[in-house]
Amino acid sequence: MSSTVKAVAVATSVLLAGAAVLMFLVGRADAARELPPMAVETITADPSVKLVKTLAIPRSVDGCTGYRVGAPAARRLGNTPDTATTLMLPNASSVYLTCMGPTSKWGPLREFIAWKLKHKLDGGIRTLPTVTEVLSPFGAAIRTETAVGSKTLTEWFTQRDGMIWGVGCLHQQDDTSFRPVIEAMLASWSWS
Repeated sequence: MSSTVKAVAVATSVLLAGAAVLMFLVGRADAARELPPMAVETITADPSVKLVKTLAIPRSVDGCTGYRVGAPAARRLGNTPDTATTLMLPNASSVYLTCMGPTSKWGPLREFIAWKLKHKLDGGIRTLPTVTEVLSPFGAAIRTETAVGSKTLTEWFTQRDGMIWGVGCLHQQDDTSFRPVIEAMLASWSWS
């Protein structure tokens, strides 16, 4: 192959790769603009909610920041990876605390939420179009709700140290009894 043909092949490859990156970036920028207007809430702990345990989660091997969070008398479930913790609350709701992974995978928080709103999952699982910005020691978060059969998954997502973090609660659709507990947990959050 002549050097001219090689140069043309390399230049074409670079142009195609550049076009693909540009399309990806434009798609991500469009996704961030697609977020609906959000109400803003500030979480403060309800003094009647008793958080009797402190979970101390160390920094993970994947680079997820460690944290401490107050928790109610809840059972810790199963063997989860070092980036996730799952709890069962006394009202039979389950709570997960997880490092979703790097923003290089998901994009910044607003892009991740826009993507989540736009994409439907199999089995009738869909994220509802209502989103709320929530301020607490957990961070500037965005709360979403996802219909999962007859249940609802309420999730709070934040971005910290180049990672997307999620705290979620799977509960009965009309049950809001979990909210004061989760909000107290988020208000007790500290990063290490």
